Amino acid sequence: MNLRKWNIYFRWEIAIVILLWWRMAIFNIVKVHLATAGLCIVVSILPVLVLAFNWLKKKSAVTRWLAIIIMPAILSVTWYILFHNILCYVSFKLGIIVLFGLILLVMDLPVAVVAIGQVQNWFGRLIAACYFDMVLLSSTAIELKPQGINVLISSGLMAGVAAFLAAMLIAKCWGFSFNPDLKWQKSSNWSNVTFILLLLFCIVFAFWAEFCGKGNNLVEILFKPDFGPLKPTWASFCRALEAGVFEETNRYLTILALIVGFANSKYRVQITVIVSAVVFGLLHFTNLGGQDFAATLNQVIYAAALGLVLAILYLYTGKLWLPMLYHFGVDFLNYAVNGGIKAQVWSGTLSDWVSSLVSIVVPVAIAIWMMTGKRKLVIDENIERLLG
Repeated sequence: MNLRKWNIYFRWEIAIVILLWWRMAIFNIVKVHLATAGLCIVVSILPVLVLAFNWLKKKSAVTRWLAIIIMPAILSVTWYILFHNILCYVSFKLGIIVLFGLILLVMDLPVAVVAIGQVQNWFGRLIAACYFDMVLLSSTAIELKPQGINVLISSGLMAGVAAFLAAMLIAKCWGFSFNPDLKWQKSSNWSNVTFILLLLFCIVFAFWAEFCGKGNNLVEILFKPDFGPLKPTWASFCRALEAGVFEETNRYLTILALIVGFANSKYRVQITVIVSAVVFGLLHFTNLGGQDFAATLNQVIYAAALGLVLAILYLYTGKLWLPMLYHFGVDFLNYAVNGGIKAQVWSGTLSDWVSSLVSIVVPVAIAIWMMTGKRKLVIDENIERLLG
C-alpha cells in the first residue's frame, strides 16, 4: 500500500478520534460535568491541528513531528477510555476485549507510516521510535482481572505485537526489509565455535543471575546456587513474552537508526552496540515509580550491560527472534523465581554488590570480545546486508 493511501487512512482515523472526543464533551455537558467537558474539548483541538497541518500540500518537519508527538498519545488515551468505559456497561466482556485487542494491533499503523516512517535524520528516528513505543505500551495499563485472555492486553503483550507490526512498516519506510531476519549466508569469518560459546554464555549467565548471587560470603555468592521452587504463572509468561517482543523490537529500530547515522564510521559496530544498550538501559527508568531510586539505577545499569549482549546476539546472527527468545527466557525465569512480577530491591549488602558487579562486568567482557577479530567482521557484514 502506497503512502497516499496510508495518508487517507490517517486522516480518517484523526476525524474519527475528533468525533469521539466531541461526543465525550457533549455527554459531559449534558451531565453537567463542565470541567471534564472542557478537558475533552481541549484534547480534541490537538488532533484538529494535526489534521489541519496534514492537509497542507507541502509537508514540513513541524507537521511530521506534530503527528508523532500528538497522535500516538491521543490514540492510546482514546483507546483506554473507550475500552475501560464500555467494559463497565456490557456483559459480553470477552467480545469487547477481542475487539479492542484487534483495534490495538492496527490503530497506530497509519501514524507509523505517515509520520515516523518519513523521518530521515537518524537521531530523530531514534527519538521517535522510543517515544512511540513507550506511549503504546502505557496504553495497556487497563484494569482487567489477570486471568485468561485479559492478560494478553493487561500484560502489554498485545501492545508488543502492535509495536512489532508498526516497526516492520517503519523499517520498510526507512528503506530496510520488511523482514527483520537476515537470510543465512555463509561467511568465511563465521565461526560455529563462537556462536556456540555465545549461546552457552547466554544460558549460563541467565541461570547464574537468577539462582546465584546470594549468600554470606564470596564463595557462596559466586558458586552456591539456590534452587528454590519455581512459581510460573500465565500472567508472568505473557509479561515476559511482552518484554521479549516489545523491547527487542525497540532495539531493532534503534539499531537501524544507528547503523544509518554511523554507516561511514569505522566505529559503527561499537557505537551501534553501546548506544542501543544505553537506550535500553535508560528506558528502565520508567520503573522508578514502583521501586526506589537505588534499585532502579541498579536495574538500569544491569539492563544496559545485558543490552550489549542482546545487540551482539542480533547483529552477529542476523536473527531478531534469537534475542527475543533469550530476553523472554531471562524475564520469565526471573518472574518464576520471584513468584511473579515484583519490584527490584537494593539493600547494599555484599551479595547485592557482588551480584551487580558480576552482572555488569561479565556481559561487558563478552561484548568486547565479540566486537574484535573475525567476530566483528561478521557483524560488519550483517550491517552491510541490513543497509542493503
